[in-house]
Amino acid sequence: MYNSFCFIGRYMVNNTLIDYMNKSPQTLSDLSYYIDILIKEHSTKDIIDKAGIDKNVLYRLQNKQNVTVENYLKIRNAFPNAFKPEPEPDVSDLPILGQIINESEIQVLNPSQPTALKVPTQLINGWQPVFGYFYNDVKSHYHGCVHIFTTKNIRHLKVTWQCHNRLIMIYPEGKSPMYAWCHLVNNTFKFFHTITKEELFTCPLKNDLRWSKFVAVVPFNLMEFARPTENETVPM
Repeated sequence: MYNSFCFIGRYMVNNTLIDYMNKSPQTLSDLSYYIDILIKEHSTKDIIDKAGIDKNVLYRLQNKQNVTVENYLKIRNAFPNAFKPEPEPDVSDLPILGQIINESEIQVLNPSQPTALKVPTQLINGWQPVFGYFYNDVKSHYHGCVHIFTTKNIRHLKVTWQCHNRLIMIYPEGKSPMYAWCHLVNNTFKFFHTITKEELFTCPLKNDLRWSKFVAVVPFNLMEFARPTENETVPM
């Protein structure tokens, strides 16, 4: 029974403890990092006296060694805010990897184009790994928007049935990436231009063609009004 309340290996395995910790450190490496900060802010003696623990407990934590839950909770309760990381920002940067030209071709960004898009942090957390491509077409109202792609929950190292009837980005070896519509035709994956429906590329069922899934199109100024401005008047 006693052993079930220990930190085993690198991970803390007691579920009730993890629930209690919320977003606190969940590995011995993380905990060691926070203990070092706590010692710098208070001192070893202060922590030992306030938490009522033996000095060996701090030594073990600093060296990423197992301790009992009881000793961890003594420190946690004595310094309740010590192990909570800074809250995540509401807005984060989503990387932009290139630009979409002619509705399908991918080119590198030029020096005047943005390399990141401000998006809600939860969008990144929910779709990680996630990234964007700047849409460049001055004849379209989508000019300046960003197409967002992800490889979450897909077999992104090969084109499979997951790609059928879907807008995707493909990465043919030795060629530039292509933004296309995928369709499975007679045991062959075919990739078509998103507007003209011209066939751009094909590959067999057995392939090693990497790809990512299209998620959404968002304007580059998505988070323009993330914070209220002093002047809320409507521009004329």
